[in-house]
Amino acid sequence: MEGLWSLKVVPKVRVFWWRVMRGIVTDYSTLTRRHVRDNNTCSVCKSASETLLHALAECPHACLFWTGARDILNIKLPRLHPDTWAADVLCESWWSQDERAKVITVMWSIWSSGNRWAHGEKGYDPSVAIKSVHDTLLELELPPKDDGPLKNVGKKCTWQRPSNGVIKLNIDGAINAQDTIAGSGGVARDAAGVFLGAWCNAYPGIVGPLISEALALQDAVLFARAHNLSQVKLRLIARS
Repeated sequence: MEGLWSLKVVPKVRVFWWRVMRGIVTDYSTLTRRHVRDNNTCSVCKSASETLLHALAECPHACLFWTGARDILNIKLPRLHPDTWAADVLCESWWSQDERAKVITVMWSIWSSGNRWAHGEKGYDPSVAIKSVHDTLLELELPPKDDGPLKNVGKKCTWQRPSNGVIKLNIDGAINAQDTIAGSGGVARDAAGVFLGAWCNAYPGIVGPLISEALALQDAVLFARAHNLSQVKLRLIARS
């Protein structure tokens, strides 16, 4: 389990794999064995018993994700042992740590998509989901954003005024991977802190965090041009 905490993955993926290793993620076969369900048939493919290995690696639904992982992430899933596969994914020398992070994140995406199907919702588009995995992991490799005077421990985070005559645009982008939509927004203030305007836009079909932030920068430039702002300072809000 020690190797799990060193992986560069988002917290929800790390927690998911910790639950897998602890046997807390319950598949239909486990629930049937515990007399919680009376049927262990996979709710997605409806052609096999749902074990966790089936759901994450063998189900046709999962195979679509692994095809995308092969094409986009250059990751191929080996033949997994039915008894030791979860520990093997975390510990075996098949992959580098970066590749292992990709595998576990793809499995989280598969499980989340399968859960949506099981609850009557639309599952993830595999190719879109894998691109989101790629962009999320790529973002984790970026150096932390320098917050300047706001980075000092114990210092209250407040709005920092720009120079006289400069308009400051605080902007940010965000994504909702489940609904495959991104959003951007921003606020404009002058050197005295006077509110000059704000905007927000939605972008269906976008799930990459880097793309959402690029769109936020684009919208800020368009706002400045539309309001004839010649001297502006753009500040992309850092994620915590």
